[in-house]
Amino acid sequence: ERARAWRQAGVEHVIVKRSRDREASGDLSWKSEDMDRVDELAAMGFTVTITGSLSPVDLPAFAGREVGIVIAGRAIVAAEEPAHAAAELSEWAAALPPFVTLVVSVSPAVAQVPVEAWETIFARADVVTMNDWEATTLADVLERNKPGSTIRSYMRPDAATVRRLGGTGCHLPVNADA
Repeated sequence: ERARAWRQAGVEHVIVKRSRDREASGDLSWKSEDMDRVDELAAMGFTVTITGSLSPVDLPAFAGREVGIVIAGRAIVAAEEPAHAAAELSEWAAALPPFVTLVVSVSPAVAQVPVEAWETIFARADVVTMNDWEATTLADVLERNKPGSTIRSYMRPDAATVRRLGGTGCHLPVNADA
């Protein structure tokens, strides 16, 4: 009922998150009630984001569902092998259909992600977000791989970068590195 009121008020985007309580108890599954909620919200016209320690293993469960955005940050940061997790996610992202908007949020594990994963995911990304530390670290990693390169040189020309500034908001540079 609350979601209908939000929709009538003009809200267009909702997030469905796997419960941290269930995660803490070792239950990393997406239940049928979670899937029903995704379907119900999408049917109301919302853009639905899914999150909650997602990994590539979870993604097939959402095939055929109207999911607009997938957030999978902790799947990399908390992985036993962050480089492997990042590579899996980048391959999945590269295979997304062109009508899906791919937003990549550079994580604190930026230095643990193989350059090949960044090359794959940035070639497909529509938007890349990062904070100051992540931008500096990523620029150093990429420059060591290809001297004279910038973050932007790994991205599509039409992709956007967003610099996250914490409590002060975001900055959207035009045709420049974040």
